[in-house]
Amino acid sequence: MGAYAGISNHLGRMFPTSILDQITRENRETEQGHDSDGSADAGLFGGDSDDEDKEEEDPIEEEQEDLPDTGILEQFKEYSTYANKNRSPLTPNDEAGVELLDLLIKKRAPLNLYDDIYQWHVKHLKATS
Repeated sequence: MGAYAGISNHLGRMFPTSILDQITRENRETEQGHDSDGSADAGLFGGDSDDEDKEEEDPIEEEQEDLPDTGILEQFKEYSTYANKNRSPLTPNDEAGVELLDLLIKKRAPLNLYDDIYQWHVKHLKATS
């Protein structure tokens, strides 16, 4: 008993035989190029089509529709240029705090330690002056 016969037996228990016969007949007719009503099917590439009546779209317009929207990228570039020209430098104490946090990252310190160490740093800034 082949695989098809096994599937057929299983489906036969689920559906009436007349429905399975009708589906099988329709599949065979479709493979041969005929619809279930007996008329010839033109298939994918042949015969008359309703699509021929439609106007063809301009390929240039289609290409323009497919282009990504670059508006957000342009806004980001403008912001980056503005931010580079109009930024305020960090004070030496702030730079030291950033370096301290960077050191904690490099040494893989626990995350719950970052806030405590930075707060200690800010609290004791006057100790060095």
